[in-house]
Amino acid sequence: MSSDRVTIIYNPSAGSRKNRFPLVSWFLGVSHRKLNKGLVDYVNDLTYELEKIGRLVVIKPTKHSGHARAIASAVEIGIIIGIGGDGTLNEIVNGLGANSKISLCPIPLGTANVLGVELNLGHSIPKIVASIKSGEKVLMDLGSVNDEYFLTMASIGLDAYITKQMTSTLKNKFGVFSYIFLALKTLPRYTFKRVFFQMDDEDTIHETYYLIVGNTKFYGGGLEMFEGARIDDGYFDICMIKSKRLIDMIMFIVGLKVKSKKLPNFIEYKRCKSLTVLNDDSHVQIDGDYLGTSKSIMTLTEKAVSVITH
Repeated sequence: MSSDRVTIIYNPSAGSRKNRFPLVSWFLGVSHRKLNKGLVDYVNDLTYELEKIGRLVVIKPTKHSGHARAIASAVEIGIIIGIGGDGTLNEIVNGLGANSKISLCPIPLGTANVLGVELNLGHSIPKIVASIKSGEKVLMDLGSVNDEYFLTMASIGLDAYITKQMTSTLKNKFGVFSYIFLALKTLPRYTFKRVFFQMDDEDTIHETYYLIVGNTKFYGGGLEMFEGARIDDGYFDICMIKSKRLIDMIMFIVGLKVKSKKLPNFIEYKRCKSLTVLNDDSHVQIDGDYLGTSKSIMTLTEKAVSVITH
């Protein structure tokens, strides 16, 4: 049967990073995920257990950036298990497209693991196998920037520029601290530009310095930026940061960490189903990976991804 086929796509570096900066991870709400065995052994054990329940398993390690996308685009039946960070899962979803008949079972072993935090996912093999056997699924909205899909969030401005400078070597060595390091390195020479955008069919033009568009509650790990947001509510939740000062951004993150109900005067929240960024030179990132600079049209496809939870 077509539903018996399982394709495991995994990033060979997933789950291997040491948590060198636990205080930074705690502050940003990042839950460090590390296997108690080698990744290849883990994949082999998972395969063995899946085969015991009658699944035909195909194992596909990724070899370069974009490879997970290419592998996923060639899968025609069954389930894809994606092992890696938000970037690996993003590639898989872009390979599948919206409203695919293939379900995604994410196993979060990356840096921030926003989707894993949102859905409370782990890497317990018995739980994963039980969920696949029972067919537990949720339907998740899917965002897009122009022709590129995203699962968790997109942003325009500073953090997108930071992701542009990120390298695999830096991320593998320093984990979540690599973003802090690049932020401190970037801020003194970063030129803040106003971002102009419109929402839905409104004529109003909004402006901010930094725009975050969420499809989930969480941002950057375990920071709950969009209280009450759901993965299937049919809306983007957006946050406008209208300050250029580092101290303001730090205090905003502190407020998120302590779940303060007092909103700073430089923060504004909105909800929409689509938005258009009018600038053609704004830096854009999706699911933690740099996309480029362009005028951006963001749209939402409701309940477009079938996700197996565990």
